[in-house]
Amino acid sequence: FEFVVMWRTLARLPYTRLGRLAELRQSTILLSCPISHDELLRLCDDYDLSNGEFFFDRSSRSFTSIINFYRTGKLHLVDDICVISFHDDLIYWGIEECYLELCCLNKYYQKKEYVLDEIKKESELTQVEKHDTFGQGYCSNIKRKIWDLVEHPQTSIAARIIVFISIAFILLSTLTLIIGTIEGIGCTPNMTNIEMNEEQTSSNHRISQQDKIPDECNEPLFLFLIELICISWFTIEYIIRIFTTPNRCKFLKSLLNIIDLIAIVPFYISITLETIYMDNIKDLQSVRKTVQVFRVLRIVRILKLARYSTDLQSLGYTLKRSSKELFMLLMFLGISILLFSSLAYYAEKDGNAIQFRSIPHAFWWAIVVS
Repeated sequence: FEFVVMWRTLARLPYTRLGRLAELRQSTILLSCPISHDELLRLCDDYDLSNGEFFFDRSSRSFTSIINFYRTGKLHLVDDICVISFHDDLIYWGIEECYLELCCLNKYYQKKEYVLDEIKKESELTQVEKHDTFGQGYCSNIKRKIWDLVEHPQTSIAARIIVFISIAFILLSTLTLIIGTIEGIGCTPNMTNIEMNEEQTSSNHRISQQDKIPDECNEPLFLFLIELICISWFTIEYIIRIFTTPNRCKFLKSLLNIIDLIAIVPFYISITLETIYMDNIKDLQSVRKTVQVFRVLRIVRILKLARYSTDLQSLGYTLKRSSKELFMLLMFLGISILLFSSLAYYAEKDGNAIQFRSIPHAFWWAIVVS
């Protein structure tokens, strides 16, 4: 592209690249000396003094806005160009970004901050840690290779295969948790406690319906075996990570590794409790209620997918960056729920005393309708 502009227009901004070029030309005319070749090449990429042409190896898309800034004194952001590319062009031409007009200044800074955050985030998520210290020797090399296999899927095909296997086990474990709650498919009535209770009462000749313990839902054997295989994979994977990590303290503090540990530990706690109190009928019921709480924690395993998905990690990073805005949103939502539930309580308490027994009872109505 070829742009034609007068020298006096460029001289309006003497501290910019084109302004220095105009100043250099003016000084050589006043001193009646030829223009230095080296000085010209510091300001442009090529030139033809016979035709008064100067070549700049830069994109012409942003130069339209740059040259208009010389002509009108107003600098505007080009919408169809990358904001980082526009920023680099401003640096090249020697123009401060603070000269942007107010209509474009806020948009420019917002886009620039967002893109820089995305670049930083992607770099942190995909880049292999270059500063990991594994020491010296043959064992250290093996340790590094194993660490790359389980932690950096982008390093080899084998590492990607391990990632796919881990994702398959996560999905399979979540599926067994869901199926295990379906009556007639994955859920069988637990009659053990009733039989134990009846044997105990029959020996004392006091069989009573009130003494019978309600049926519970036990996991079928095939689902338990699938769960055992999945948890074995997760355990082996976690142990390998913790023994091959170059920084064990940093590893244990990592949020993703904490999620991995929470996904593993409840299984072993529930098995241990059931084994210890299996012979004690009185304590077995309370123990099983505790075990149910730990089984609920199995759903945390779905969060393990965040380790293998940059999109989920991006979502977490975005939520972290927007914590203040989310807090304001939740605060506004809480105020709205409190306001409307109070109004609904005083308006409906005489006609619908069951649903609106108190303001806290009206919270549910406000949450549903909001």
